[in-house]
Amino acid sequence: MLSMQSVVAQNTDSTSYWTNGKLKFCGVLNEGLLNGPSIEYNEFGHVKSEGVFLNGDKSDEWKYYNMNNLAEVGSYQAGKKYGEWKEFNLDASEVYFGVYKDGLKSGAWILKMGEIILIKDYFQLGKIEGAGYCYYGTGEIKSKNMYRNGQYHGVNIGYHENGEISIRSNYKDGLQDGLQKHYSDVGKLIKEEIYKDGELIETKEY
Repeated sequence: MLSMQSVVAQNTDSTSYWTNGKLKFCGVLNEGLLNGPSIEYNEFGHVKSEGVFLNGDKSDEWKYYNMNNLAEVGSYQAGKKYGEWKEFNLDASEVYFGVYKDGLKSGAWILKMGEIILIKDYFQLGKIEGAGYCYYGTGEIKSKNMYRNGQYHGVNIGYHENGEISIRSNYKDGLQDGLQKHYSDVGKLIKEEIYKDGELIETKEY
């Protein structure tokens, strides 16, 4: 039977430093694998990430920072992002949140500013798929975009704040392809453009 002293002796500090002498990483090794709490710093001495390792893999809750501001928070399972995660802009006025499965974004992801929804995307295997929506701060729809394998594919529609269509465009595998129409805020057609494989071929104004 191992004594408490021999078990403790297996734990060693794991530290590294930037070339300017500031601490870069601080954690604990157990039998050659990171285990327990760890903190990573940027070259200016600000915390970059903090969380727990289990047998060399990230586990449980982790937090990531951008110049001391919380940028991302969520949990890991067996080294992969899992469950609900939140991503913040620099002043934390906006939060983008949703679920990871096996390390990939899955299902609905929503960007909110306070209680106002600004973006609503849907992910399959880590890529945006199907219809994605953007909204004005008033809650009115700003655009509806179609995706396939994380790229624009299909008919995308933009809206003026009064609800009238502002633009209708066609995409194929991430590139504009076909007819694009521009409308005034009273619904009048003001310009047509034709694209081929992302290249503008023809323009007609009214």
